[in-house]
Amino acid sequence: MISPSLYAMVIARLGSKRVKDKAIRYLGDKLLVEYPLMQLVNFMPAEQIFLNSPDAIFEGVAKKYNVAFYRRDEGMRDGTQDDLTYDFFVKHPQCEYLLQFNLTSPFITSEDLVGFLDYWAGSRVDALYSVKREQIEAIYGGEPVNFEFNGHMQQSQDLQPVFTFTSGLMFWSRAAFMRNYETNGGHALFCGTIGYYELNGISTIDIDWEEDFWLAEAILEKQQQGETDLLYHTDPVEFNREDILTKDGVARVENYKIPFRFRNNINDICDGYTSDVSWSVDLANTPSYAMALITQLKDESNREHMHPNAEETWIIISGEAEVTIGDTVYHANPFDVYRIPKGVWHSIKVVTDRCVRLSVNREREAHVYRS
Repeated sequence: MISPSLYAMVIARLGSKRVKDKAIRYLGDKLLVEYPLMQLVNFMPAEQIFLNSPDAIFEGVAKKYNVAFYRRDEGMRDGTQDDLTYDFFVKHPQCEYLLQFNLTSPFITSEDLVGFLDYWAGSRVDALYSVKREQIEAIYGGEPVNFEFNGHMQQSQDLQPVFTFTSGLMFWSRAAFMRNYETNGGHALFCGTIGYYELNGISTIDIDWEEDFWLAEAILEKQQQGETDLLYHTDPVEFNREDILTKDGVARVENYKIPFRFRNNINDICDGYTSDVSWSVDLANTPSYAMALITQLKDESNREHMHPNAEETWIIISGEAEVTIGDTVYHANPFDVYRIPKGVWHSIKVVTDRCVRLSVNREREAHVYRS
């Protein structure tokens, strides 16, 4: 049960310098500022959640999640964390405890929120901060923190860990914060008793620089892709499509030979090859997908394989073939479309004079073969 005197705050503004307007930049299909709101509305009453910004553009985001919008004064646009927290407490006297969720930490989960507040409930500290463990040698001011210069280098798991702030989650008690702010020259973040809650894994990601955004995009893509198989040097795996097609018996593998055009015609491409030879050409090759036109002759086939991390699509353009997907064999006719899930073994064998198919997959997707 969330106390009605506990409020949550997400601070946002336009004009961030290190990553331009990062709060309203898309990470996947959502704005960066939306990620903390998504977690908070599943965790506590919406009326106790505030999106705090001097910019009216964020009011629409607050409405989308049915949370309160606090438009702070323009003079507080670039206020310090101390000043912004004090201002919020002053303007919301019913708030006894304040949880701040930083929008630069998009991978913090509801489980992290539960653990963070459970820690506070058990400790009742006046200020609580999320931290991450660093199990590695650390130096401060040129001096070792958790190792000795004149000693043997230890294995990292044997070192005394150090903890660094993640800034993702912060929490203050109103009474201690206000008292310290008003008696300590406007400094109150580390007020009264202080606690630290350890976050782990991607929950510790903090987007401060452009490269951090790249990392977050890669993590999000991996999350959306779902669980994937791990591949090792000992696995019978191939990545280079030109080598793969050659080993499958395709005589002319002419990847990258079709010049870029807004429009290509498959019939025109096919007419450029004689009917007595197997061939392959790329129609598209991007970081997200590759599309190849493949022609094989009667009784030719590819080797049975599967893709551990992505599905593949085959579209039969002309001719007929036997398509095997898992334990099922299909008689493929022109204009048939076959979607092959990741991790499913599949192959194709031509049964007419020739068969032309369009293959759509990811560029350099792993082809795993039976040992």
